Amino acid sequence: AGPDRIMLEGGQIVVLASANGTGLQYLWTPVQFTNNPNVLQPTISINRDTSLWLTVTNNVGCVDSSSVKIKVIGSLVVPNAFSPNNDGINDKWVIPLLETYTNCEVLIFNRQGQQIFSSIGYNTPWDGTLKGQPLPVGTYYYIINPRNGRSRYTGWVQLIR
Repeated sequence: AGPDRIMLEGGQIVVLASANGTGLQYLWTPVQFTNNPNVLQPTISINRDTSLWLTVTNNVGCVDSSSVKIKVIGSLVVPNAFSPNNDGINDKWVIPLLETYTNCEVLIFNRQGQQIFSSIGYNTPWDGTLKGQPLPVGTYYYIINPRNGRSRYTGWVQLIR
């Protein structure tokens, strides 16, 4: 059923299951947490820690099953500093688990209120640049809209070199 996963409450993830064989049929239970209980890697939406079971049946009737645990974290933890100095440590503003809010909006502004970064989803974390040019050391302000019924997150992040 794949490795255990962690996600944010109100988010969604894809289960990373794998199977080999011919004529395989899949069934995930409980079915109400999946977008499709009959595919190998469904999208999961849950709001509490849950174990999901995958049952696989091949074309001659052999059956195997496995489980995966999904841990749900209640709220986003947003780091307030990063150092994009190309030393390989904290070079991007990585917000743990934000990718589980697949449709979130992230906006970053400078002190003058100019928007310097925006994204829908957060698959590519902000690297401290604007149009490919490094921004100066300073405080920047963010708005993160989960777009899933949860409240917006606002705050500041310090860019350090």
